[in-house]
Amino acid sequence: IQRTMTVGISLTNGIEAIVITDRRVSGQQRESDAADKTIPFKLENYHGVLFASGLLNMLGGVAANQEPLKGDSFSDYVMILQRLIQQLEGAYDMSILEGRALEIRKKAAIISDVKEKEQFEKSERDKLFERYDREFKRDTATRFMVVGYDKKTKGVRMFAIQGDLMQEVFNPNNEIGSGSDGANFYFSMKLQGVDTKTLNVVDILF
Repeated sequence: IQRTMTVGISLTNGIEAIVITDRRVSGQQRESDAADKTIPFKLENYHGVLFASGLLNMLGGVAANQEPLKGDSFSDYVMILQRLIQQLEGAYDMSILEGRALEIRKKAAIISDVKEKEQFEKSERDKLFERYDREFKRDTATRFMVVGYDKKTKGVRMFAIQGDLMQEVFNPNNEIGSGSDGANFYFSMKLQGVDTKTLNVVDILF
C-alpha cells in the first residue's frame, strides 16, 4: 500500500527536544521514501536540527549550503537560513515559469498570423499564471522547521519557515507535512493536562 502522507514532528520540554520525521519526499512529480529530512547544525552559541517536508531538491539545496549559514546568534542563523530558502524557491519558481513560457513560444511559432499569434500567447500566459498560482505553488511548497538550543536564552527555540513567512513558534509540539493535521490532533489529545516542562527525554520520545 503506497503511503501518501508525510510528517515531521518536534516536541520539547523547553530544555531538550526530540525531532522525528519520515523519509518521504517529492520530486519530478514522483514521491519516494529515500531522504533523510533532518539537517543537524552546531555552532558555538547554538545547536539543533532543521527538518523539512516537501521537495527533495529544496531540502538538498539547503543541506548543500549549510557551511555558509553561520551567524553569531541563533536568530542570525534563522534569518540567514530564510534568505537562502527564499533564493532557492525563487530559482525553482523561475525555472518552472521559464520552462512553461518556452513551451508556449514553441506552439505559437507555427501560427503565421501575427495578431492571432499574439492573442494565443497572451491567452496561454494568462492560463499559465492562473495555474501557477492555483497549483504549482501549492504542489511545490516546502515547509521547514528549525529546532535549536539557544545558549543565550538557555532554552529550546523553534521557527517555522515557508517562502516569505518566518515566525517563532511557542507550542511544545509542532508538526509539518500532509499528515500534520492528524499528528496535531493526536498530540492535542495525548498532551491534554500535561505540563511538557516536566517531561524528560524518555517521556518526550515515548
